This record gives sequence, structure tokens and C-alpha cells, in this order.
Amino acid sequence: MTVAPLAIRCEFTGGGFTDERVFYVALPGDETHVGVASSVYCWDNSWKPAASTTERVNGYLQVRVLRREGDESIVSLPDEHSEWLSNDALVNVPAHVTVRYP
Repeated sequence: MTVAPLAIRCEFTGGGFTDERVFYVALPGDETHVGVASSVYCWDNSWKPAASTTERVNGYLQVRVLRREGDESIVSLPDEHSEWLSNDALVNVPAHVTVRYP
């Protein structure tokens, strides 16, 4: 069975290395998870690779669902952390977008 690739909305800035992006994911309770990921897991609002920038830009971050419970899912982020998010936060990655799996 093939699982459709998923993403969540987030913001990005450039990372310490050319291929890195710092991502900011809004969490329940007005918290934010800040992590670093390879740029291959990061897209802008047009589903193009997220550019390295000093300003925050909106976009999408690839995630994997580890478990679903009711209206929430625990998702694995590219920085090897896991977070509970609303299922409404999950977005299908369009078929034309290149998806990488570790």
C-alpha cells in the first residue's frame, strides 16, 4: 500500500548551511516548534523548493504520520521530533512535487 505524502503549513528561514532551512511550526496552545531540516523537505506556497532567506517565508514542510487518534495525529518532523497536530493541519503533497524519504 502506498501512502500519500503529507505536509503541514509552516514558515522558513535559511539555515546554517546551504541545504538547510530553519522551520517554524505552529502548535496548539500558541507554542511554536523550531527545527532544522534539509531543503528537500521544504516547499514555498507554490510547491517549489523553499529558498534560503533571512526573512521568514510561508510554505510547507513534509511530515510522516505515525499514528492517528480521533481528530489528531502524531507526526514525525524532518528534525526527528514528533508533535501532535490536528488532522486538519495535514495537507496532501501534489503529485507533481518531488518527495524524498529518508
